[in-house]
Amino acid sequence: YAQSEHNLRELTQPWIDDAADEHERARRQLVSATPAAAMEGVLKELEGRGGVEAYLIAAGVRAAELAAIRARLRA
Repeated sequence: YAQSEHNLRELTQPWIDDAADEHERARRQLVSATPAAAMEGVLKELEGRGGVEAYLIAAGVRAAELAAIRARLRA
């Protein structure tokens, strides 16, 4: 995840450069950033909710849907 910003720069930089003003340019830079701390926060939140499966079940994902997700990720 942390490498995504670098890997996507070729695509995002023209979009950032094309901003109408400095405020919009700063906003585009912010939403294009992929700091490692962001993913660390997501993982910590998931862990605090019992893991990915527990989080998804609490959000209403059914067992059959979980099985399909798991199968697709493993394919």
